[in-house]
Amino acid sequence: MSARMKIPAEGFVYSRAGRGSELRCERVPLTEIAARIGTPTFVYSKRAIEERVRRLRRLIPDCAIYFAAKACGNIHVLRLLGKAGCGADIVSGGELFRAGLAGISPKKIVFSGVGKTQGEILEALKAGIHLFNVESLGELLTIERIAYREGIKTKAALRINPNIHPKTHPHISTGLRGNKFGLSRGELEEVYRVIPRLRRVRVCGLSCHIGSQITSAEPLEQAWRKLLEETARAPFDATHLDLGGGLGISYAGEKTLSLERYASLIRRVFRGKNFALGIEPGRAILGPTAILLTSAVSVKKRGAGPRGASASSGRSFLVVDAAMNDLARPALYGAVHPIFAVERAARAHQKRFDVVGPVCESADAFESGALLAEPSPGSLFAISNCGAYAMSMSSQYNARPRAAEVLVEGARYRVIRERETYADLVERELL
Repeated sequence: MSARMKIPAEGFVYSRAGRGSELRCERVPLTEIAARIGTPTFVYSKRAIEERVRRLRRLIPDCAIYFAAKACGNIHVLRLLGKAGCGADIVSGGELFRAGLAGISPKKIVFSGVGKTQGEILEALKAGIHLFNVESLGELLTIERIAYREGIKTKAALRINPNIHPKTHPHISTGLRGNKFGLSRGELEEVYRVIPRLRRVRVCGLSCHIGSQITSAEPLEQAWRKLLEETARAPFDATHLDLGGGLGISYAGEKTLSLERYASLIRRVFRGKNFALGIEPGRAILGPTAILLTSAVSVKKRGAGPRGASASSGRSFLVVDAAMNDLARPALYGAVHPIFAVERAARAHQKRFDVVGPVCESADAFESGALLAEPSPGSLFAISNCGAYAMSMSSQYNARPRAAEVLVEGARYRVIRERETYADLVERELL
């Protein structure tokens, strides 16, 4: 763990307790949440979420914020973001449904994604969303056909594929020629030839999203300048530019772009340009505002092997009750989410542990060589920076009920998603 990592997420702090300290979310001890709600549980700081939105809105007040609902789709979190001034970037009919339940106006919803079905397009048209981010000529013609049939008018932006490497994990790169997303230069020319024949879809802009967990300015600036170049070629009045999302966060103390530097880059690239700008942050807002609260199940110590073998070959595994079905990012991307003890004794002796879950996969591991005091069964730990792409990617693998979610506000907290039960596992199978 980097020495720069002092707390597991924004809104969380250690406070004195007896001869040591304990971790709180705002003013609520995590020990209290664990005692009443159990583990594993996702815990979000309302103050931290609102503050990150406020910072973005203050830094780029003329830029619309469409929160990427795929990062965290809990309707209570979406409602909180909506009240803070965010719209929603959706990629499915289910996310449209969730955004609606959360009270986000359809006029503040953009529909992205490479595989919109006819049913989802119809739902979005009837809801009256702001616009579609179109990924192909076939999709544009499908939207036109359904809109014509239903007597509805709508707007669209064309998502370009600029063939720019985002310098991130290949599974979350979306702006290279070999990726499935967006329109290449040649494909754009095909679309341009069709636009004059459209009667129900008004193409009014361009969009670009090159990937996720981007930690440097260079690929973003390159992509946005490509976007500007394309506005000069486009045979329509491009009034709307969607800059996408993808801004990374620091998971283990690594260097990344702050919200301030990100906003400064937007202002510099688009200074003097007369466009309605929009961004689609997800991780950049929610990622650093939550933790996954988990309990120790056991410690498994593996010996050093035959006499004469290196002592370093011995390992200590800390098995916790959270697993890859709760937090898939380490197994999917090799992502690092440092582990923090919830209760710390003063001057406790620490040793190295490989923190793992109980799922029957060797990929079910959270951190290798975490420096922790010797735990006992029931000891509590916070897995850091779990606000984005954590609960939203969770599953019931190994027939494990999904975790609870809790939102903390000051000295109060409430359950915003109940823990699943065994009955929930089979509810749709009992026909």
